[in-house]
Amino acid sequence: MSLLANDAHYVDDLTAIKQNGRYRQRVFTQIHDKFIHICQHALINFSGNDYLGLSQHVEVKKKAQQAIDRYGVGSTSSAIVSGSHYLIESLEHDMAAFVDYPRALLFNSGYHANLAVMSLIGKNAQTVVADKLVHASILDGIALSGAKLKRYPHQNIDSLYATLQKHPEAKYVISEGIFSMDGDISPLARLGNMGLAKLIVDDAHGFGVLGQSGRGAVNHAGLTFEGVPIMIVPCGKALGAMGALVCASEEFIELLIQTARSYIYSTALAIPVVAALNASLKLVMKGDCLRDKLFENIAFFNQYAQKLGLHVVSHDLTPIRSIIIGDNKRTQNIQSMLKDKGFYVSCIRPPTVPQDSARLRISLTALHDTDDIKALLDQLVYVL
Repeated sequence: MSLLANDAHYVDDLTAIKQNGRYRQRVFTQIHDKFIHICQHALINFSGNDYLGLSQHVEVKKKAQQAIDRYGVGSTSSAIVSGSHYLIESLEHDMAAFVDYPRALLFNSGYHANLAVMSLIGKNAQTVVADKLVHASILDGIALSGAKLKRYPHQNIDSLYATLQKHPEAKYVISEGIFSMDGDISPLARLGNMGLAKLIVDDAHGFGVLGQSGRGAVNHAGLTFEGVPIMIVPCGKALGAMGALVCASEEFIELLIQTARSYIYSTALAIPVVAALNASLKLVMKGDCLRDKLFENIAFFNQYAQKLGLHVVSHDLTPIRSIIIGDNKRTQNIQSMLKDKGFYVSCIRPPTVPQDSARLRISLTALHDTDDIKALLDQLVYVL
């Protein structure tokens, strides 16, 4: 079949992506416990963000199955038409109470939530300031709002202060709780106490991991709703499912319900997923045994990697480990060698990370044991 004449540039674009080592292939998988099945091969999964293993927890799966039997699969409409449900209300209420915010609102994904929040705050701010490495959905939401975006070098507080002094009209500073590629914790206490702008935190990788009983990076920093008036908690990481909860004031949440296009014009999240999220949140609130196991794995990884002399970019308290390779194709080759040995590790390349910083990104979870981690690190020494 011949290409349409005006599609020729798409071929050129694809060719350039492949030549630069940036071509991404979808991986069709089946996940069970700590394993990911790819092409009928079971690999130990070090690529996902299921930090507490809740996507595989028997109670979480049971609640989703019960919800299918009782309510069916889809919600069938937008939340403001007829797609909302008492399980959604229960999740929102419990989350708000757990993190001590006035109210929470459930979105279909972190992307939906960030588009909504950034579009709304951008309309009322001439300038929005954000860390250089915030998530793409935050940048897209700001762009949609029409606000001016000023980005400060990653974690550079002095540069942020200078930017805010230069742009006194800026009302908001945006950061993440834990940054997803290097696993570094944002200095939220310093950001929240700066007093020159309101702080918004996307805590995708912090909630369930940091803070008292897993309340997240905001709690870990000793901050509250007064210091961080808007917190976004995506549910596809430690909560093991999908969706996102925006935690904020009564008025801000109500305005999102009335105006946020990604909320109004999306079919509400499937009720079995919401049932699973309710179960996951209750398990997080219930105790720290899963977090204890996660931190045990993090500590072992750090100690053994140091013993082997591996240079790993990480933070002692977070489950994200990165090994910077630099060259795109070499990073892909190393990932392939690890797959051949039974390990699946993420291969992260630009534009997700800066040019010449392609990396192996390793995610630790409560599902792993020390033997898994030791075997992976021994193999990394061999392939590097």
